[in-house]
Amino acid sequence: MVLVRDPEAAVRSLVVRNQRPEHVDRYLGEYIGFYGAVRRCLPQVLVVPFHQVHSDIGAIFHDLNSKFGTDFAAYEPTAQNEAAVAAKLAERNRGRGDNYWYLPSQQRAAALAAVDWNPNARMLKRAKSIHSQVLS
Repeated sequence: MVLVRDPEAAVRSLVVRNQRPEHVDRYLGEYIGFYGAVRRCLPQVLVVPFHQVHSDIGAIFHDLNSKFGTDFAAYEPTAQNEAAVAAKLAERNRGRGDNYWYLPSQQRAAALAAVDWNPNARMLKRAKSIHSQVLS
């Protein structure tokens, strides 16, 4: 299973988490390298768009079981399960700065918006092209 996130969102998140705005080109290069390799083995993997993890994780288990003949139990989005996930994320956030949070915050959103793409516009365009190819 390969989780595929939009390159702009993925790199912004990584820049903010690592507090390394000077590494935008490095992170874009890593994105291009990784998903370029994924492109070559698409029939052997299940491609999962990032948004699906947040919107319909149960379908991911279904697709995984269908593609590979496995029998993973589907996630049921009950109030109890959702509370358990939120608690686990909050636990992982404890003691970390706002830049490293697994959940959205206003400070994180401002930092994400501040990432400068101008010097890396060509690389971003290439990464977006690869992203589209992997998802198609």
